Parts: sequence; C-alpha cells; structure tokens
Amino acid sequence: MWMDKLERKIGRFAIPHLMRYIVFGNVAVLLISMFQPSFVNTLVLAPEPVLNGQIWRLISFIFIPPSGYNIFFVLISLYCYYWIGDTLEKMCGAFRFNVYYLGGMLLTIITTFITNGIGIPTYINQFLFITLASVVPETPILLMYIFPMKAKWAAIVSGVFLAYDFFTVGAYLPVIRYLMLAALINYILFFLPSFIERQKNKRRRQAYERMSAPRQPKAQRRAAWQEQPKARPHAEKEEKGKIITGVPFHRCHVCGITDVDDPNMTFRYCSQCNGNYEYCENHLHNHEHVK
Repeated sequence: MWMDKLERKIGRFAIPHLMRYIVFGNVAVLLISMFQPSFVNTLVLAPEPVLNGQIWRLISFIFIPPSGYNIFFVLISLYCYYWIGDTLEKMCGAFRFNVYYLGGMLLTIITTFITNGIGIPTYINQFLFITLASVVPETPILLMYIFPMKAKWAAIVSGVFLAYDFFTVGAYLPVIRYLMLAALINYILFFLPSFIERQKNKRRRQAYERMSAPRQPKAQRRAAWQEQPKARPHAEKEEKGKIITGVPFHRCHVCGITDVDDPNMTFRYCSQCNGNYEYCENHLHNHEHVK
C-alpha cells in the first residue's frame, strides 16, 4: 500500500504520543482562558488573520478546548480524546495516526479558507471516536461516560448526534456542515483502502476454506444421508465448517493468534522483516523487525 511506502521513507519523522501533546495544550489553553478569556481569540483559525501574518493559527486552533460545557465535562472530554488517540496510535502506529490527524487538520484548514469561516477542531476529535469503533468494534467503552456499550454501537449513537447537529445547527451555521464533511472525508480517505484490503483478505480466506474442505465420495455421502434421514439439510456444510476451524491459514508471529481464534482479524506480512513473517492488525506496527 502507498501508506507502507510512505512510512518507510518518512516514518522516522512521526511524532509519538501526538494526542498527549494536543490534550496537554488544550488543558494549558483552558487554564489560561480562565484568567484571560480573550486569549482563545488569538488561536482561532480564520483566513483574514492568517493572511495578515498570524500563521500560528494554522496549528494553534487544535489546542482550543471544547466549549459550551462546564469545566468538569471539558476535562472528561479531553481525557476521552487522550484515551482514544493513544489507543489508536498503539493499534495503527505513530506514523499512521499522525497522517490521519494531520490530514484532518489540513482538510479543516482548506475548508475554512474556501468558506471564509472559522475552523475548530471539534469534529476532528469527535471522529476519533468513530475511528476507534472501526478499528476495534468490540471494545467496551462508556457512552456519555456512564453507559457501558461496545464501541461499534456507541459509534452509531455518536453518528446519530452528529447527523442531528448537521441538520439543525448546520441550518443556521453552514460552516459547521462543511467542517463535518471535511472530517468525514478524512475518515473515508484513511480507512477506505484498509477496508477494501480486509474484504480481499476475507474473500481469500473463504476461498481457501472451500478448497481445503475435505470432501467424501458421492456414494459415501449418499449412504450417510440415507442412514440419517432426519438430519438437518445443512448438516453436511456445518460438519465441514467444524473440520476447517482447526486448520488456521494465518498466524501472528508475535502473539500467535490465528484466523481460527478470530475470523474477523486482519493479517498482513511485514515488508521490513527479513523473511515471511505475518502479523495481526494489533502487532503489524508494534513489533521488533526480524533482521
């Protein structure tokens, strides 16, 4: 993939623990704004000040904390951003997470200049939640910090709230819609190639299972069917499935997990290892390369 080639060339420039620095910056701005409320205005992304020389706004806008809540909910939101970002970095690798977050920043900047509006990091951070659900959908989380729920279902609820904001708040603030679309486009551009790759791996695994399934001679199958006339119509297929489950096709070199243990797990070969070493999606970017 193009991302693998790009990582080999400039991966050394990735910023590890990027979300920690962003959250720490948010906390610092929050503390300063408690004593100097106008300080936030110097960080907001707006085309005219940037064109007049205030280029720091191209970066400083990501340090603006969430607004409209009391300080307790702001700190809880920042902690969630930190936890989600740190988890995504561990799953995808520092370089890929950097590309994803900086891509969201770039699209937000472009959208702000095209619409001549004001850029905010709200939807970049909110889409991190949906991104986490795409990577580890079965992970248990607390929706609204109270209700335990799997990430995939919580992401659906979050998507409903985003859609509500799109059609209500966006009705009188069109720039909100454009910023949402920018965050959505960034999500699609980053995850669509990996989604296509997972579908290819899934079809390849299914084809292998069909080819490796033991098949009895026709006469034996007919005799067995006649001996058990009350058997379910799909019993033969189920029996084949039971036999195949004991024959793994993929195995992670680090943790040893196979496609039999987790049929939804994605496995890939590492291009930087010396040999054919295969890794699961949890350790593809988090392992020592074999030389």
